[in-house]
Amino acid sequence: MKKLCLLAFFAFFWVGCKSEDSSATPSGTSAPDAGPTFASVQPIFNQRCIGCHGADGKDGVDLRTYDSVMKGGKEGAIVKPGDGQGSLLVQIIKAGHAKRMPFKQDPLTDDQIKQIEDWVNGGAKG
Repeated sequence: MKKLCLLAFFAFFWVGCKSEDSSATPSGTSAPDAGPTFASVQPIFNQRCIGCHGADGKDGVDLRTYDSVMKGGKEGAIVKPGDGQGSLLVQIIKAGHAKRMPFKQDPLTDDQIKQIEDWVNGGAKG
């Protein structure tokens, strides 16, 4: 009887431990990465963009905060969450765009462009 109780205890303990594992999905695979957030791209904006796109940003574009980025500018939204290709913010920082930003400065590095594009493609989370 003691062995049966001990076996039952360990079975319940093992099942309880498995259900507490929040990093696994019901199928036992790892949970998907939450993706990049605004905090991952804000240093790029602060370093390379805020000089022209701060409080009184050109064309109404203010890249200081998540809310101001998502608000867009005079022409409307500059970010389409999940759609880097369709987002003006991503288009305008890439080589070959007629109004490439930063204007009359060295372009963003490939890594910086990728970070911004990944953020937008990942849903442009705050």
